[in-house]
Amino acid sequence: MSILSVDLASNRYRDIGVAILEFRDGSVLIEFVEASAYGLKGRPCVEDATSWLTDLASAREADVIFIDGPQGWKDPANGFEHARRCERELATPGKTGLPGCVKPGSWTRMARFSIELFDALGAHGFSRVKSSDDLVSGRKLAIESFPTSAWRTLGLKPLPGKSRTSAAQLTTWTTTFSSWSHVR
Repeated sequence: MSILSVDLASNRYRDIGVAILEFRDGSVLIEFVEASAYGLKGRPCVEDATSWLTDLASAREADVIFIDGPQGWKDPANGFEHARRCERELATPGKTGLPGCVKPGSWTRMARFSIELFDALGAHGFSRVKSSDDLVSGRKLAIESFPTSAWRTLGLKPLPGKSRTSAAQLTTWTTTFSSWSHVR
């Protein structure tokens, strides 16, 4: 079983980070993939990013794509003025409000790109998770993630942003995660 984990970016393909996590023999194998290896350069477009990720998922037999980016706009009735419930509960730095309203405003392009990518992945068979009933083995899923929260939940100090993460830090954590059993 494999999972694609995508640290999404909307300004340059080279800023998108993709890790393939493959569970084999009680451990996790981690491989990093760069968009440039697939001929993707410049500013990302939803169609090309979708093709790349779905082709990669198919080639690596991944039924799940985790995306570090919002999967949708705020529900107008959620009780929060400028954020989705998950963003409030996880204290995310960005808040996705009603369509087109994003805080900080500089994050608007990224939020739009992410939501459009989730829409496109859905059209290619990778459904959004709406309830725990959707977490059935064998279903293709696109799942919103916020890695900083996962790190905190595991009691670990989160990695800095990708531009501030050193090669040594990445190697240390890749080695650590690779040795973890997937049955923990």
